[in-house]
Amino acid sequence: MVINLNKQNYPDRGFIKGDFLNLKLAPADLVVSFDLLIHLPKENLYNMFIEKLVSLANNNGVVS
Repeated sequence: MVINLNKQNYPDRGFIKGDFLNLKLAPADLVVSFDLLIHLPKENLYNMFIEKLVSLANNNGVVS
């Protein structure tokens, strides 16, 4: 699994897996989401994801 490999290669960094909408995450200076939004099947999930993404971004967010 990619997360396990990254934990080995970058032991000083944190990696989390789970349902983004249900994870308890602290705000961060940078929040990044790449190639994800197109895969959300329903408009309400899209909106909830965007709201949480924005609420977690203290200073900057990148969505692609």
